[in-house]
Amino acid sequence: MFFEPSTSTIHPTIQLYAAAHPEAAGLDTEAGRLAAGLHRLHEQPPAYDTRTHTLAFDGVELVEGVYHARYQLVPLTPEEIEAARKARVPRSCQRRQGRLVLLQAGYLGAVESAIAAIEDPVQKMAAQIEYEADTWERDNAFVQSMWAQLGGTPDRLDDLFTLAVTL
Repeated sequence: MFFEPSTSTIHPTIQLYAAAHPEAAGLDTEAGRLAAGLHRLHEQPPAYDTRTHTLAFDGVELVEGVYHARYQLVPLTPEEIEAARKARVPRSCQRRQGRLVLLQAGYLGAVESAIAAIEDPVQKMAAQIEYEADTWERDNAFVQSMWAQLGGTPDRLDDLFTLAVTL
């Protein structure tokens, strides 16, 4: 990025500046950029946890002859944190991944027993078809119902889907 102090303008690239200023010449060298009033803008944003904060540009400062971008950490609201958490939850996983995570979490036997205990043959076959599907969808009615039957919480199901896609 480049900073033009005379107008307090930040230019993302020299190419964009050159396209907007066809009269500018020599922009391919540092001397040419300085002659046009452009200074390299040094960026070193602070480290931060993207799950709890966001980074806001807070201006430019000149330190010992070098222009630096200044940033401010902005805390996310509880609603933004929850929305971001939900957005990170995978919407699906492969059956293999789902079964492995159920095994690790100690639910695999309970799920298979619950399906085996269904008395209605049509409902039992439907449950088996859903369970044997190649892909398990997080919002699938069978998944939701089975999870509720096991006493699981929505947040715990989110955690299991998140873990499942790593297996």
